[in-house]
Amino acid sequence: MTKVAEYRDIEGQAMSERTTIKEGKSKVWNRPIYLQKLSEGWICAGSMARWQKACFSVASIIDGARHSQAFSTIEEAELTFDNWTTND
Repeated sequence: MTKVAEYRDIEGQAMSERTTIKEGKSKVWNRPIYLQKLSEGWICAGSMARWQKACFSVASIIDGARHSQAFSTIEEAELTFDNWTTND
């Protein structure tokens, strides 16, 4: 079950931080693709906040919206990142 809260209820609590490890270019869309590490904490989910477990993700921003896939290990995330990006 996903843990959600209103922003006023989480004031002063830990927010999830996103750190970019690698950046590449998509083979298909010609857009930036990011390999990122997310720390445990609250993260924006529209008008609410949801609890984010620590993980790795491969993400892209398309028309202002973030699209991503989460992974529990860096190895899984790197494999997907390498498959989705070009070496050019």
